[in-house]
Amino acid sequence: MRPNFIVVDESHLYSFEDSVSFEQAALAEPFSIASNVLERTGMTGKDQVVILGSGTIGLCTLQAAKGVGARVLVSDVVEEKLERARRAGADAVVNSNEHSLAEAVEAFAPGGADVVIDAVGIAALTEQMPDLAAPRARLAVLGFDEREARIPPVKITRKELTLVGSRMNCHQFPRVMEWLKEGKIDDTLMVTGKYPLEEIQKAFEETLGDKDGAVKTLILLGEEGQSERDS
Repeated sequence: MRPNFIVVDESHLYSFEDSVSFEQAALAEPFSIASNVLERTGMTGKDQVVILGSGTIGLCTLQAAKGVGARVLVSDVVEEKLERARRAGADAVVNSNEHSLAEAVEAFAPGGADVVIDAVGIAALTEQMPDLAAPRARLAVLGFDEREARIPPVKITRKELTLVGSRMNCHQFPRVMEWLKEGKIDDTLMVTGKYPLEEIQKAFEETLGDKDGAVKTLILLGEEGQSERDS
């Protein structure tokens, strides 16, 4: 197989320690999104956090939040995803199809959460965020739903809420590289599929076909990829 190359400016390259595997380093990008959420919300270890959604970004944000010492409740509608959140260290989880999200948040953080994060990107969830928040809480929206989210301004004003958007890594890679070096990122919770380059089409098909169970899929190059797939 002929080697493939891509040319990028050195400002977009980040080194990592020998103790960090290439598979772990491949998670730097989604965790940089989580790192940016922490910065945008000013999250600290004193915060009670609610994360709506336990997909890739939700799980990354959960691990990042636990890394700074926050208490975290995660909501989702898929039990398999909630179980992964439990394994990632969530202090509480709730299936919002089966139980009241508002009641679960009140039990977890009486008076509301300090930080509420919409990691799903559905307008209907965004609308609920102010009702789950404590006074002076910070709300972060990561999604790209073009549908209208109807939030009465009084809900923002009455509680003095801060609403921010967060979508890019914004130079967070150095911070994430430190997390990797310190062993703060559990790749076993994130990587749910590995395929050699020759099976890239299969990788897309199977990943898209397993929306409930798939988190991150890796494409491995050359003989290493084949051996990893067969193991």
